Amino acid sequence: MSVKRSINGGNGRDVKGRFLPGNRHGKGNPLVKQTTKLRAVLMEAVTPEDMRQVVLKLVAMAKSGDAVAIRELLNRVYGRPVEPRLDLTEVLTREERIQHAKDLLGMKLLEVKDTAGDDK
Repeated sequence: MSVKRSINGGNGRDVKGRFLPGNRHGKGNPLVKQTTKLRAVLMEAVTPEDMRQVVLKLVAMAKSGDAVAIRELLNRVYGRPVEPRLDLTEVLTREERIQHAKDLLGMKLLEVKDTAGDDK
């Protein structure tokens, strides 16, 4: 199987930005073994009934108006809200923002001048 090389200068990544085999920066999480062991201990210690009681407590706290509990419950049930992606084509330069502000102010000044003559 051949791996497509990145078009952005052979930085050790494929065309999708993933590290290629042999890349010294793509070694993974050094704590994954420790995390796996700790997670296994947690899974052994917590029973389904324990989890049920914790969830019922979270629901009760959310129902009583605890904002943090409400947010946690909604995030766990429906998933975290998707952050809007920044469209870099819509980012204005400093000069464009200044011009936009000037245009808006000019429009407001014209509106004030137009309404000023209506008082006669």
